[in-house]
Amino acid sequence: MKEIFVRFLILGLTAFGGPTAHIGFFRHAFVEKYRWLNDAQFAQLLSLSQFVPGPASSQLGFMLGYQRGGIAGALAAFIGFTLPSSLLMFGFAMGLTLMSDSASAVIHGLKLTACIIVADAVLTMFRNLCPDIPRRSIALAALIAVLLFNAIWLYMAIITLAALAGWWLCSQTATTNNVALRAPGPVAGVCLLSVFLLLFLSLPFVTGTQPGPLSVFYAFYQPGALVFGGGHVVLPMLQSTVVDNGWISADAFFAGYGLVQGVPGPLFTLSTYLGALIPTSVSPALMALLATAGLFLPGFLLVMGGLPFWSRLVARAGAANALAGANASVVGILAAVWINSLVLTTVAGFIDIIIVVLGLLALRKASVPVWLLIAVVTGLGFLAYQVPV
Repeated sequence: MKEIFVRFLILGLTAFGGPTAHIGFFRHAFVEKYRWLNDAQFAQLLSLSQFVPGPASSQLGFMLGYQRGGIAGALAAFIGFTLPSSLLMFGFAMGLTLMSDSASAVIHGLKLTACIIVADAVLTMFRNLCPDIPRRSIALAALIAVLLFNAIWLYMAIITLAALAGWWLCSQTATTNNVALRAPGPVAGVCLLSVFLLLFLSLPFVTGTQPGPLSVFYAFYQPGALVFGGGHVVLPMLQSTVVDNGWISADAFFAGYGLVQGVPGPLFTLSTYLGALIPTSVSPALMALLATAGLFLPGFLLVMGGLPFWSRLVARAGAANALAGANASVVGILAAVWINSLVLTTVAGFIDIIIVVLGLLALRKASVPVWLLIAVVTGLGFLAYQVPV
C-alpha cells in the first residue's frame, strides 16, 4: 500500500491541468513507466470512469489503485492524489474568512479568472464533445433551456432527455475490447450499486434546507451522483445547492472555483473549500471532510459497483450513443452557467472585458500556465475593482 500511496501522492502534488491532463499523467506513470497494466486495460477503466457520473480522473485513479492493491490500494490512491489539493483548499477557505476589506477586490479578480477558465472549458468541450450537428443541436437546446428556466431539477431532466436523444440520433463506432480486469464479484457489485441508490433516494427524507452535517453531506452527494463530465460540469449543480440555498455567497463560491484551478489534483476538492465555509455549529474541518466525502463517494460506488458488469455493457452501441448525447448536453449547461452566473455578475466594465479576453487568448493561444494566469488576472482584477469603468 505504501508504494501506491507514494505514487499517487507525487501525482497529487504535481498533476496540474484538470481531468484531461490527469488522465495523461496516469497513463504515462502506470502504463508506460511502472507497467501496472497495459493500454487495453487502461482504456477499459477510462471508459467506465467517463461513462458514470463523478470525478473522472479520481475515479480512474481509484480503479488503478484497486487493480494494484484491492480496496486498500484504491483508498491509498484516492487519499494520496486528493490530500494535497484538499489541504490547500481548506487553507484558502480559512484564509478567506480572515481577510480584510480588500477581500472583495481579490474575490473580483478570482471571479474574472473563473470566467476565463470556464470559457476555455466550454470551448474545449464543445470541440471534443459536439463534433456534429446532432450533438451541437443537443448542446444548444440545453443552453436555451437553462437560460430560460434555471433549476437543479432541470439539469437532471436535460441530461436524461439528452441521453435519450443521443441514443436515437448519435452515431458512435468506437468499441472497447473485453480485457481481463480485477473486479469485485457480481454480488458485491450489486450491493455497492444498491448502497449508492439507497443513499440517493433516502437522504432527502432525513435532511432539510438548514446546513448541518447530514444535510451538507447530501447537498454534495446529490451533485456527485448526477454530474457527467468532470470538475467543470459540477459547477452549476454545486452552485444550485450551496449558493441558491444561501449557505455561501456567490462571490465566495466563484473565488474558490478560481482558486481550485491553480492547485494540483482533482477539481472536486472545491468541495473541501465550500464545506469549510458553510456556517454551522460544527468545526470547519469536519464540514470540509463531510462535503468532500459526499461529492466523491457516489462516483466511487458507481465505478466499483459497475466494474463487474462493464465489459458486457460497453459492447452495446446504444450505451455509447446515450453517453454522447448526455455529454453534449453538459456543454450547453456549462455555457449557460458561464453566462448567467459569471459573465452577467462579474464583468462590470470595459476593463474587465479586456482582462477576460486577453486572459482567454493567453490560455488558449500562448499556453500560459494556469497558476500564472490566476496570479496575473487576480492582480489585474484587484486593480480594476478599484477603478471600475
